[in-house]
Amino acid sequence: MLESTEEQQIKESILEIIDWLINQESGVAEWLDKTYPECRKEQKNLEEGSIERGYWHFGYLVAVERITKTLRTRLP
Repeated sequence: MLESTEEQQIKESILEIIDWLINQESGVAEWLDKTYPECRKEQKNLEEGSIERGYWHFGYLVAVERITKTLRTRLP
């Protein structure tokens, strides 16, 4: 069964978004490893009540908002 043009556009958009996310992930991971290499070892974001945990959740919220906005603007 052939896909409709709209289905093809949606698939292409999703693939572009996945590539964008992979690039974002790589960039942040590289920056984090260079700037704060102790973060992966210490993982203070897991400590209940720590400021690091608050910042982690804030960062997660911003990431989800950014992904949601990207999906809304890039998908037909």
